[in-house]
Amino acid sequence: MPTTQLTITMVETKSSNIHSIGWDGKESLYVRFRDGMRLYRFYPAPEIVWLGLQQAKSKGTFFQSQIKNFFKFEVVKE
Repeated sequence: MPTTQLTITMVETKSSNIHSIGWDGKESLYVRFRDGMRLYRFYPAPEIVWLGLQQAKSKGTFFQSQIKNFFKFEVVKE
């Protein structure tokens, strides 16, 4: 059975810790960190969290206070 590959558009940030961010339009938020360039999926993440991260002056501070300890996560195998 073929696997379905989801394509996420990642948006680069000016953050010193976060390289880029993306959202699947449903429930998964993707964050690529500069340290190691690993891509993480945080879920279930509502659109309001995605919008907040996009608009945050400090992506790292927003991530620490609103995402890190509040959602399940996994490393995305690329």
